[in-house]
Amino acid sequence: MSKVVFTIYVAGSERKNMALLQNFREACSKFLSQSYFIQIIDIVKLPVVAEQKQILAVPTIIRERPAPERRIIGDVRQFANARKALEFLMIENGIKPGNEKESQSV
Repeated sequence: MSKVVFTIYVAGSERKNMALLQNFREACSKFLSQSYFIQIIDIVKLPVVAEQKQILAVPTIIRERPAPERRIIGDVRQFANARKALEFLMIENGIKPGNEKESQSV
């Protein structure tokens, strides 16, 4: 299975954006069985990119791959919301995050 690619659009590097990124990364690492890549775009620094992608509000998370593109807009600073966002982004094409991965003891 190919790598899942997400792009997260934020405005600035505020503390709330850092919490969003941390919780979304944590949800991906716990619930995605395939590999993933998260790209962060600050629309304050790159407004042209935001315009090209038609970003109307932030934060916006886009699943770029696998196709088709899927978007969600809103606050996912709480871990439960990050997991729900991940489920929404991945449910298309039969891709759905699994249950929390079991940690292995060594």
